[in-house]
Order: sequence, then C-alpha cells, then structure tokens
Amino acid sequence: EGGKIHKWSELSLAKHIRLYYKLGSTGYKFLLDEGFPFAKIRAIQEHVSRISVEPGILHFIVLR
Repeated sequence: EGGKIHKWSELSLAKHIRLYYKLGSTGYKFLLDEGFPFAKIRAIQEHVSRISVEPGILHFIVLR
C-alpha cells in the first residue's frame, strides 16, 4: 500500500497463487480490497509468467 514494494517468500507466493486460482480473480481481489495481506494480482501474474515449461506430458505433478 502507498507504493511499498514487498518481496514475498517463495512459500508465501505459492500459497497466494493457489488461493488466487481457487477463488478466482474476483474473490481474490475482494480479499485484497478488504485489507488481507496477500500478494497483488500483478505479482502473481509476473511470477507465473516466469515458470518455464516444456511441451509434452507432465509425468510428475505434486498436488496439495
């Protein structure tokens, strides 16, 4: 808030990403607007865009 830049840990960011995809952008934005201390949507988008994936079948997936 107020232009502050926050460096999220990988664990915190992973939790925020899971929450974002479970709630959807509207639900996640609602919680942000209510003051919950979550990563901004743009931070999530930037982090996900840097994930490198190769074409093909994913044989190893961790579900939590």
